[in-house]
Amino acid sequence: METLDRRQRTTERRRQTASDDAIIDILLFGPLQIRCDGNAIRLAGVKDSAFVAALATTPTLRLPRDRLAGLLWENSSERHARDSLKQSLLRLRRRLAPFGADVLCSDRTAIWFNRSRVRVDVTELQELLADATLKSVDKAMSLRRGVFLEGQAPVGQDYDGWLHAERTRLDRLYVDALLGVMKQAEQTGRSERALELAQRILSADKENERAARCMMRVLSQNGDRRAALMLYESLRQRLSDDFAISPQPATVDLYNAIRTPPGRKQEAQEQKALNQASQDQLRGAPPAKTTTSELTGAVLPSPNAPSPNAPSPDAPSRNAASAAAEPPGAPPSPDISIAVLPFDNLGPELVDDFFTDGLTEDIITELSGAFGISVASRNTTLAMKEHAIDAVQAARHFSVSHVLEGSVRREHAHLRVTVRLIDGQNGHQIWAQRYDRGAQAVFALQDELSRDVAEVLKVKLSAVRGEAGNFGGRAPGTQSLEAYEAFHKGRAFYLRGMNSVSLRVSRMLLARAIELDPDYALAYAQLAICESYLAMSLVNTNADSCFETCMAHSLRALELDPFLAEAHAGKGLAHYAAGAYDAAGVALEAAIRLDDSLFEAHFFQARNKHLLGQREEAAKLFERAAALRPNDFRAIGLLAEEYAALGCAEKARSAFESCLIRLKAEVENHPDNAGALAFGSAVLAHLGHAGQAEDWANWALAIGPDDCLIHYNSARTWMLLARPDDALEALESAFAMPNVVRRRLAMWMAFDTDLKPLTGDPGFDALLAYRRLPETEV
Repeated sequence: METLDRRQRTTERRRQTASDDAIIDILLFGPLQIRCDGNAIRLAGVKDSAFVAALATTPTLRLPRDRLAGLLWENSSERHARDSLKQSLLRLRRRLAPFGADVLCSDRTAIWFNRSRVRVDVTELQELLADATLKSVDKAMSLRRGVFLEGQAPVGQDYDGWLHAERTRLDRLYVDALLGVMKQAEQTGRSERALELAQRILSADKENERAARCMMRVLSQNGDRRAALMLYESLRQRLSDDFAISPQPATVDLYNAIRTPPGRKQEAQEQKALNQASQDQLRGAPPAKTTTSELTGAVLPSPNAPSPNAPSPDAPSRNAASAAAEPPGAPPSPDISIAVLPFDNLGPELVDDFFTDGLTEDIITELSGAFGISVASRNTTLAMKEHAIDAVQAARHFSVSHVLEGSVRREHAHLRVTVRLIDGQNGHQIWAQRYDRGAQAVFALQDELSRDVAEVLKVKLSAVRGEAGNFGGRAPGTQSLEAYEAFHKGRAFYLRGMNSVSLRVSRMLLARAIELDPDYALAYAQLAICESYLAMSLVNTNADSCFETCMAHSLRALELDPFLAEAHAGKGLAHYAAGAYDAAGVALEAAIRLDDSLFEAHFFQARNKHLLGQREEAAKLFERAAALRPNDFRAIGLLAEEYAALGCAEKARSAFESCLIRLKAEVENHPDNAGALAFGSAVLAHLGHAGQAEDWANWALAIGPDDCLIHYNSARTWMLLARPDDALEALESAFAMPNVVRRRLAMWMAFDTDLKPLTGDPGFDALLAYRRLPETEV
């Protein structure tokens, strides 16, 4: 009774001190706080806090009831989720009642905060960062009291995935704004301020080369050349160790400029030009225009980048018969080839990155339909996004004759796309165009832009072949801009790999794309692939419904577009996840025939071949998959295992080392990726890093204790570390799954050389017997 009286007194005091129009502050940076006129408003539990956070972060401050219920009560039935939402809403209304009945609003479909009564620090910060002035960014930095929703207890996989994505978005927005004002400060002579901002950026993003260059310039101008050069060396070493890449050409140029005393710069440049001319004469080559980045000797980002004269493994392929008919030393075919580099996003919003990447990818697809024009693989060109290289370097790297580059700026309903077509031999600009359109006209713009580029290239093609080209681009997958954006956001999360949190976020976004456009074939296909990944890594008692869902999505995609390679791949993955490996092989082969650059088709066909013991074929397919997606660690890691089984020890070690580089980059970006940690622990063990291998395995098991693949890969690690009892215990945990998973694990295990020493152990042999389960029992 005394407690109740105290609550009533507190409520009455709040009513007396809070005016009807008092502003409620919702602070999302650091631990969640809700305050009004100096009074703290405390919430009842974790779900209520998550409710407020999700509602306050929504740009429109208005959230559909069904989406909020699904986010907070993902594992409940629809009715239970609705009831739970109502109860949470009732509790929140009671908590906010002393400050006015109009703070929290709702109707039958949505819930929202009254904008005139609520002030959210995240919204303020975004508005200040958008202003992009030194004063506004200073104020924004004061609002950032800590990590977004610091200390938020786990709610559920969907909500936790949303939280992870929101933290990443806000961090990126913050760093991008700091980069902008850093540039302003440097250009206006406020070097100390620029130095401070660069240090802030590097504390958040250690490999940010724009900030590093600013620091190098300021340090050099202040007379501290030694510190500037040491900063470069530190950056160069970190990029080499973590990613096996060199600094960007602009960073190398700056380093060389600082290192060379002013009086000797002109002399050094003249000497380089003379050396280059001498080498050209010795080769009998005509004099060529030399770019700055070529003079610096900058290295392309691929650790195994081909030499300028060697064909790239990802170069556009030509007809095999015609290639075989060419005599040795014959000149290359006069067909025109092109690489489309990732377009630069000049827009103010982070979400425009997804839009820009999607536009680049779709232009590649459209150009692929132009007769007589070969187009470099979209997977490998998009992988160059984080690396600044010039057109001549890109042409050499991809073995193409031309390069298309451009930029995209989207502001509200306006879209501006600027493109430049570059001759890959000499770097000369052949053609440029600017397109100003409404954002809703993006699909017509893709088609128009691709046709324009194709027409320009056809002039060159007809000049060397004496024939007219024909353009037959594919129709866009959707006419809904919102569906298009949701699809590309979902695909971006999917590309992070078999990380359950990212995959669930991807599934939610892809489902949203389908909700916006029920005839979006590509979204159905991508959703089938995403669902298959989830089914294979996190199969539980709902296994049958998971497989049925995967198959239903893929069949719907095929119904909408029978020639869509991704749809056939989705069908193959659904069969693979369900244990129907022969049917999977047929569908995946069809996908490869339709699109030889589709990663999923090659990757899972390789896994299929492994299960059947066809290791040489598996190795070839893994090689192709690893080349198609240069950042993926699984394909090259499994390739290393195939090499080892085939007795190619040197190739196996080289592949393991390349895999480790990719793994370290993934773990650095996503330290909660338990799948990468478990897979990486075995790779570390193969390379002799026993202590780190053990740490990664234990870390993975702590993050993903219910994932069968994490237990399986941990078992391989324990065997490589000579701990057979721990390996067998991990395998037993991995096999605590439905029969379909047990059969697949056992079939894989039969060819796993890391686990071979366990053969003969009764427990291991019992697990191995699951491979003999007939398909009808899975």
